[in-house]
Amino acid sequence: MNQVYQRLRESQIQPIFAVSQYARKTFETLAKAWKDLGATYEELKRDSKNIIELIEKSYKKIESTVRVTSLPPDDFDVRVSAVCR
Repeated sequence: MNQVYQRLRESQIQPIFAVSQYARKTFETLAKAWKDLGATYEELKRDSKNIIELIEKSYKKIESTVRVTSLPPDDFDVRVSAVCR
């Protein structure tokens, strides 16, 4: 699992797990362990008809999270401003 985590991190991929009720606990634990990746999980209905809804819900969580880091050299002045709509 560590190799998968490292690859997701390197590629800046935020996993979305759509799982059956039987696998929910496992992926809930995994998503918590990988929370720094933005991992999410949702439970599929038996017929999987809610897959689009689950992806949209997870995407909205990802979409609303923005991380900004700046490590400029000492002779630079960096300012960040955000406009949210």
